[in-house]
Amino acid sequence: MKLIELVDGFPHQESVKLFKQEIKGLTEKELLELSIPLLDKTEGRGRVSLVKILSIALKKESSLLVILDIGCKKKLVSEIGEWLNFLVPRISFNNLIKLVDSYKNYDMDIVNIILYKLQFIIDPDKLREFE
Repeated sequence: MKLIELVDGFPHQESVKLFKQEIKGLTEKELLELSIPLLDKTEGRGRVSLVKILSIALKKESSLLVILDIGCKKKLVSEIGEWLNFLVPRISFNNLIKLVDSYKNYDMDIVNIILYKLQFIIDPDKLREFE
């Protein structure tokens, strides 16, 4: 079964289970290349489920930053908080700061959204480092 067809069924448990089985043999690069079309194909709870799976399947921090960057660029405001819940524990704090700083020059809306959502995820003292 194609991965695109499986993500159509997200967040249903059977589709998620089959998807996890299908991606087991994929390399980090292959999985990352598939991420954009898969994220484009899903919406709402399905996309959140997909990000949760990707945050576990992708091992490199740079790959996780790419996934978070995709969400920011697409302005997936309603989902970005949940994405941060999955991705922040797996990303170094300095790299998270760099990502947020990269948006300061051209999209303060997404910066404000990220900072707002981060207040529920990270320690308030660490949050001050973004200022």
